[in-house]
Amino acid sequence: MFRKIAALLLCVLLFQGLASGRLHAASAYGSPRFEIGPYVSRITYDEPGSMKESGTMYGLDAAITWRGRYVPAFDSIRLEALAGRGTMEYSSTYSGTISGIDNTMFESRILFGRDFSRRDTTLFSSFIGFGYRYLTDKTGGLISTQGYYGYDRESQYLYLPIGLGASSKMDRGWSIDGSIEYDLFLKGTQTSHLTQASNSVYTYLNDVTNDQYSGNGVKVSLRFSKSLGDSGRLAFEPFLHYWNIGSSRYAYFSRTDNTGTQLYRAWEPENHSTEFGLRMLYLF
Repeated sequence: MFRKIAALLLCVLLFQGLASGRLHAASAYGSPRFEIGPYVSRITYDEPGSMKESGTMYGLDAAITWRGRYVPAFDSIRLEALAGRGTMEYSSTYSGTISGIDNTMFESRILFGRDFSRRDTTLFSSFIGFGYRYLTDKTGGLISTQGYYGYDRESQYLYLPIGLGASSKMDRGWSIDGSIEYDLFLKGTQTSHLTQASNSVYTYLNDVTNDQYSGNGVKVSLRFSKSLGDSGRLAFEPFLHYWNIGSSRYAYFSRTDNTGTQLYRAWEPENHSTEFGLRMLYLF
């Protein structure tokens, strides 16, 4: 894993070094730029052949960007954060369906950007950074159509975003910005609160946390913004996020029923999640 990270970092730095002959001067130090606004998205989580969960998320996006050489070799630093909430629908061939599952999500990132080419009114850049994603799925206290008891789940991802961006100024105060990134999955943890699924037939004696080390993600966005004069800019941004996560390592839990206490092995299967949505942002 560490060799993979080192190799990717080296590739980015070499790419920037090769492009240095075309670099334009970094923007002067100045006031930070802010953006904030709501978003809505549709997200689907799928464990192929086992279960699927989907629903609509609503939330708030915010970011702050500093331009200038605050860090050697980079022209910008950007902090991003989002918080969202929604209601999901669960379906499984084996355990039935559950409706009205409360989900919450939080994500934060720091990105370091490097401008490497300007052509007329279009600026091209690259970036690298670090991201953290936290998702809760509150199925505890709910019962499926086939009588299975639900339990809460907590999902955490640590990842390394690496990407390219472009910004182009248009006529009449319009601008178009786009970005595409590859997310190198560093580590994930999935905590299943199995003790909430205890009932009159059996009792779970402990919760389970599974570690994940394989996976990747992709993020794509396209922003259309319009100048509001001295008041700032108004932007609309469709986006797509995709995660492909491999099977986790094993963990163990104990369960008691009328035959006694037994030890079981548990793991998180390979899964995919797709989220597409729209942001509306105020930039100032």
